[in-house]
Amino acid sequence: MEEARVRPSAVTLVAYSEIAVKGRKRSLMENLLKEQIRKKLFWWGVRSRVFMEQGRIVITGKAPENLRRVPGVHHLAYAWRLPKLPPEELAQAISFIIREADQFAVRVRRADKRYPMRSNELAALIGSKIEGEANLSSPKLVIYVEIRNDVYLYTSNDILEGVGGLPYGVEGRAYVLGEGEELLLMAALMARRGVEVVLSRYEEGVGNLVEALPKPLRISKERFCPIVSSSKTECPTIIPTRPCVPKKTLEKAKLLLNREVEWEICGEGR
Repeated sequence: MEEARVRPSAVTLVAYSEIAVKGRKRSLMENLLKEQIRKKLFWWGVRSRVFMEQGRIVITGKAPENLRRVPGVHHLAYAWRLPKLPPEELAQAISFIIREADQFAVRVRRADKRYPMRSNELAALIGSKIEGEANLSSPKLVIYVEIRNDVYLYTSNDILEGVGGLPYGVEGRAYVLGEGEELLLMAALMARRGVEVVLSRYEEGVGNLVEALPKPLRISKERFCPIVSSSKTECPTIIPTRPCVPKKTLEKAKLLLNREVEWEICGEGR
């Protein structure tokens, strides 16, 4: 096969995790996240096509890295899109893009189960076309190949971890009562769980949260239920903050806020 026959195009794959286990709500959440991503790109002046493809949101071109801060985005992968060629031709086409690698492994995921070769067999075939030493147990570089309506190729170096969670607003609204870092952390944790937050006051750092959210952020002194607070309130429905936050969750909140937040981590110093 001649190298010029296949012209890969650059795309960004958006992966989500928790949405995938939501059963009947899955389609609703997928479409909501897709539209929120489209809106954020429009606000940033990026005119890309955004569409769903078998468990992934696909964006034409290279999306801004800040997109990983949008609630619901598990990770971004800057990838090449190729046509769904027969196995031998596909392996050859991939070897034109990634000619050599050291201590690498190939991981294939067939979302399209009709593709005429099993994942492990295709991974071995692709690996045989790439120059360099393979290392399946502890690779320095992982080459990912996803078989969907088209084929998507990227490596572990092309992945940016996101904040994860659920699409913003899918779990309703809540009033966040607090101040300082506590207010910011509560807002970030609730936003990541799909709750549209209304803040009781402005705090330095709120602007960073606004950058990540797909809807304008409201600040209001008029309270409503439920209230997110670390103390008792007049509201019969209270969602109290925990005295500590798991380390991984805190890292996601920091990414969402795009700033450092000092807070007690569960399991440390106890």
